[in-house]
Amino acid sequence: MKKYFKVLLLIAVITAGSFSPASATEYLLGLRGGYFVWDPWLKDLHPQFDQMGKGTGSLYGPVASVLLTDDLSISVSGLFGNQRGGDLSEGIYREEDGTTQDLKFSFDIFRMDIDGVINYRLGDNFKIFAGYKYWYMKTDYNAIEYRYDAANTLVHVYRDDMTITQPFNGPAAGLGFSLPIGAKGYFVAANVSGLYLWGKFKYDSKPRVSIEGPLWAYNTEDAGEAETDMKMYGVNIEPTIGVNPGEGYPIFTVGVRYQYNKLKIVDAPPELQDMNQDWMTDKIYGMFVGVLYQI
Repeated sequence: MKKYFKVLLLIAVITAGSFSPASATEYLLGLRGGYFVWDPWLKDLHPQFDQMGKGTGSLYGPVASVLLTDDLSISVSGLFGNQRGGDLSEGIYREEDGTTQDLKFSFDIFRMDIDGVINYRLGDNFKIFAGYKYWYMKTDYNAIEYRYDAANTLVHVYRDDMTITQPFNGPAAGLGFSLPIGAKGYFVAANVSGLYLWGKFKYDSKPRVSIEGPLWAYNTEDAGEAETDMKMYGVNIEPTIGVNPGEGYPIFTVGVRYQYNKLKIVDAPPELQDMNQDWMTDKIYGMFVGVLYQI
């Protein structure tokens, strides 16, 4: 049974850091990657984003762990990559000027999610872990807006380009579970963790371009720039199944990652007062595969 417990607890490193019984110091190196969907918090930030669709893309990164004792280990893991999305919103009525709006937009984000974790084993099947998380996201947003009057005549065209940068860091902690399945090295494992992070919201827009009928005059508005504090809390759930083919072979896993976060702007400056000042919802979920080597 000790062999199975070692395998199961080692593999949890791939799902945010784990631990394993060990008679001496051991080292683990691995990789994980998968395909993820982003349901963005930006939909809650401002009415211009409320029709924003989901983003998709691959995330991948390394895993490393040092097993210090039978019950204690230290691990680091990361996920990096780009996610992209776009959508078209048609026929949105604007009461303020009586026009109808069509909005075509796209966004490209770079995401970085790094965890440093200390793990401690509680019995044969459970562990607790605590650590520190660094979370970074850079979003490039581009949109073209068309406005039509009551006669369905095009009267205005806008072009927006902006970049939003968000670095966050703070503590995280959670509970892990693992269990062997049969006698051929198969297992199931799961981690559940919570986090509370502090960060920044940095907004930088290029000059807004507009063309207005009926004379189709070309105009530009000043670029916008602002920075403020943010805070975030959330929960991360990662169930995993896997197999250990035997000594000298890597351990393979397939898992699901679901992260639910709440974000809030803190003490917004005047130029961000029209942004949402309440809690906003952000979600990312998807499947990943992992491989882990013991050295």
